[in-house]
Amino acid sequence: MHIYGLFSNYLILILNTLLITVLTIMLLINLMPYRHATISLFPAFYRQRADEILSKWEEGLMGWLARVALSRSLIGITSIIGLSVLQVPLPFVYGLLAFILALIPYKGAILSVIPPLLLALLDSPSKAGAVLLLYFLIQQIEGNLVTPIIMEKQVSLLPAYTLAILTAFGFFFGFLGLFLGLPILIVIQIWVKEVLIKDILDRWQTAPSGKSVNNP
Repeated sequence: MHIYGLFSNYLILILNTLLITVLTIMLLINLMPYRHATISLFPAFYRQRADEILSKWEEGLMGWLARVALSRSLIGITSIIGLSVLQVPLPFVYGLLAFILALIPYKGAILSVIPPLLLALLDSPSKAGAVLLLYFLIQQIEGNLVTPIIMEKQVSLLPAYTLAILTAFGFFFGFLGLFLGLPILIVIQIWVKEVLIKDILDRWQTAPSGKSVNNP
């Protein structure tokens, strides 16, 4: 029963991740109707500015998707190659699992190593140790080499804020919160920078009488 429950949780997690991924792709393919509907919610005088901000949102989210696609593909391919070299059964299945679960920050890497690790342990403790070392090296290369290069060019996120937001989202919303935390954080950061700072705070001036005014 314990193994069945673990398998069911893995299956549900994978299906939910795939569902969210498919919905995201469908939204990006036909984005313009949603864009126009969002812009129409703003006052007429602010719609051009809202359109500029939405363009920045799209740029930030596309940068995040590019980072996800490249880094997760690296994780999946290197997992398949490494597991094949170590002669662990079903390397393609576990490589695909590593690719899917890598979409979940932090915890995804831990969850992806458990099935091949247990399978390798049935063969020998040394093979299980080799699998653990393989996944550790893959995560180190992806986290310290590939991701910083991509994020530097695509998305600028403050590390402390990112960790705090992901921790909060993971605590309140579980794996779904971890999966959606980064794109939501990107949108929030752009909104704060463009609307709160540039359009409100940077235009706030003090009148000669000492009263604060906000110039349009």
